[in-house]
Amino acid sequence: MSSSESPDVPEFGSFPFDQFIMVQSQSKTDQNPSNHIQERWDPAASISKEQQHKALVSQWLDMGRYGRNVSLRTPSVAGPDTDMSQLYYKRWELWDGTVPAHTPTNLLTDDERSANSEADRILWIRTWYGDELTDRATADASYRRLHRRAFLQDDRNPNETFVDGLLVDSSFVFDEEASDFGSNGPVQVGTTPDFVLRALTHCPDQLDGASMRSWRSDDEAAIAAIENDLEKEQVLLVLVADREACEDGWVLQVALNHQARVLPMRLRSKADRLIMEVSCWQTGADPIDVVNSSKSVEMYVGHGSGWDYD
Repeated sequence: MSSSESPDVPEFGSFPFDQFIMVQSQSKTDQNPSNHIQERWDPAASISKEQQHKALVSQWLDMGRYGRNVSLRTPSVAGPDTDMSQLYYKRWELWDGTVPAHTPTNLLTDDERSANSEADRILWIRTWYGDELTDRATADASYRRLHRRAFLQDDRNPNETFVDGLLVDSSFVFDEEASDFGSNGPVQVGTTPDFVLRALTHCPDQLDGASMRSWRSDDEAAIAAIENDLEKEQVLLVLVADREACEDGWVLQVALNHQARVLPMRLRSKADRLIMEVSCWQTGADPIDVVNSSKSVEMYVGHGSGWDYD
């Protein structure tokens, strides 16, 4: 069933990222959002549809909170005759439903469109699928043990059942494709890891959400007062099931700022503690990088083995 046929799936055009991929520029004097539009999607691109989608998500993330929502502040996107104030988040309010001829409306599945508006703020990404020392079957067995320990309230109880959303909503669990999310390299501070970028192609509005927020109407003075601090503010939490997590039980917690860039402080937590720690952060506890450290640090929370129960 297509998005337009299902009442539970937000139609194409109802998310800020939808508006972003539809519009490159628009006449400042024309009040009809569908007129004089230069499409952002390039039907003649030499790269694949998936690669162009990923490239556009990368641009979207790099724009930052106010670039995505008060887009007149992004000269690289805005032209001298462009009314950017009606684009992205606000533009859909005036949008008449017309989709430019070459803009794809199926970059997200129906399930992904339904989840995209939820702004869960937590992603779980498996990055280790084996290597030259460990075959895939062994890595899968290690991952299953980790997943059970992390996602169940008490994995020692054989009757314990999985509750979706207790740790992370299943819509934001990315653990199936080694070709998409596999990565054996270290997480680099100040960058958007490729596995994070690939995950966000499935939920591109997770950084800001799709609902009205007070900061969407911030004026220039308010923006100037806090914009620099956004670089150090945690917006998303990523739980990374890398090799150390799968083999030793120490799950990597990575904080991302408003551009989906890795903040300096990272944590390693025992899998058994994750439900409690994630719940605390969701209900207002301090973010990972509460001290706003500029030094790259990976800190272990607790002692002993990562498989220990606390």
